[in-house]
Amino acid sequence: MVVLLLIGNTTVAQKSRKGRNSRKAETSGERVKIYMDNGSIYNGILMSQTEDSLTMTAFEDNIVTLAKDEADRILDKDEAIVFPDGKYHDTHGFFWGIALSLNPVTLIPNEDGDVLEERALSHLETYYGWRLNKKLSLSSGFAIEFNQARLAGFNIDTRFSTFYGQAHYNLTDSKFRLYSYARAGYGFADQDIFLQNGHSDGAQFQLGLGFKIPSRKRSKFHFALGWHLQQTSGTDFFFDNFGNEVRTEYNLIISRPVLKAVFEFN
Repeated sequence: MVVLLLIGNTTVAQKSRKGRNSRKAETSGERVKIYMDNGSIYNGILMSQTEDSLTMTAFEDNIVTLAKDEADRILDKDEAIVFPDGKYHDTHGFFWGIALSLNPVTLIPNEDGDVLEERALSHLETYYGWRLNKKLSLSSGFAIEFNQARLAGFNIDTRFSTFYGQAHYNLTDSKFRLYSYARAGYGFADQDIFLQNGHSDGAQFQLGLGFKIPSRKRSKFHFALGWHLQQTSGTDFFFDNFGNEVRTEYNLIISRPVLKAVFEFN
């Protein structure tokens, strides 16, 4: 069965979009996904194409010919890794995301039912970037970060507003995609009267591995496990077991694992 969807571009509005999707996919036989202006979505194998149309197998091996000027978005191997079920990973272009992080060790109980690690970590970040190719992407972002450290039996609370740059490298092209990332930035101390302390700005670094999950939409989800380092110094006040106020000066590097959930959009 052959389905022909060759739609003319005789109106001024349609002519103004001519050439929007004129770039050819590299070769026939590759998997492509096409989003049409009318909301239709086609997923299949490219058979052939011209400057104005392409022909693909879709709908259980039916042959479909589509006008490129009526396509909102064409995903071929230059734009995405497309899988048979229609899910895909983007490999080119702009993206932005939101990430939430915590210290995973605080979720693990010990034999007494208490947590193994009481030092909290809570980060909220947003970032914007560009995929240079299917392996490497670069981004910059802003984060609000709360880190808790322990010194001489006392907890020290720190809070930073951080600006950072990040590199993201995909290690595989599989459906559940393994990647590595590294970021470096500078945290500006956020002094708060409720924290009852003072600490300095400082450089930071984070390194980790993650898995990206494909989807049929422009939004993607992935998670990562990494290690976070933050340099700071400051002064804090505590009360000892006898009720005496103790003043402590410190210079330390906060070193902590991070478990990160990421929501990414194109």
